[in-house]
Amino acid sequence: MPKKGLILTVLAAAVLLAANALAESRVLTFDGDGWGTGVWGAYNTTIRMEPSGGNPGACVRFHGIGGLGGSFANQGVTGDLAAAGFTRLSMDIKAVQWFLRPDNTRPKGFFFIRNDSGAAPWVKAIPLFAPTTAAYKTCFANFNPAWTDAQARANGWTAMPFPGTIGTVSFAETLRRVAQTGFWVQDLSAGAECSVLVDNWTLGTRAAMAPMKKDMKMDPKRRIQPFPGVPNKQ
Repeated sequence: MPKKGLILTVLAAAVLLAANALAESRVLTFDGDGWGTGVWGAYNTTIRMEPSGGNPGACVRFHGIGGLGGSFANQGVTGDLAAAGFTRLSMDIKAVQWFLRPDNTRPKGFFFIRNDSGAAPWVKAIPLFAPTTAAYKTCFANFNPAWTDAQARANGWTAMPFPGTIGTVSFAETLRRVAQTGFWVQDLSAGAECSVLVDNWTLGTRAAMAPMKKDMKMDPKRRIQPFPGVPNKQ
């Protein structure tokens, strides 16, 4: 093969490998040794590793009062999401103990993505959020790292200041320097205890295919402190 043709072949192969790498999902299955999840919000949330009961295998149990929240700051699901080519955040969730307020038929669930600068996170409500005790449900939120702030807001994302955050940064900048992703649930019965199981915390794409479940060892040293408080109403 001519040298020029060989170079072109190598370059084509490199592009193909890069495309495959960008398309690969990153999944926290919680089946490995060690983990680095944290609590988030003002609901007295606690976390416990469960060796079984996941979807499948191990999972994480979040328990809170009137609501709950969790965060994931492992290096596998942080960093430059734009360069990685990710466009979807998802989780499998199942209710264990669930009490709705008498005036509320459905609690609110949110995903959030937080920049490493300590700025306000970008937040999106989870549509049709209704975990059940019968089976796991997959919840997801789509995003485009190239969106302008106006485009992000038009697609349901908003920068939401909380106590302890410092200013705001653009949606695009947030996606280039992600330090923490997570979720929270609110509008459950005031003072009532609630618990959920979470498994397969995933960064992937919108492609309609089953993501490759890839165990990732969680690093307890990469923990981000939760915000001091979360408002009960948005």
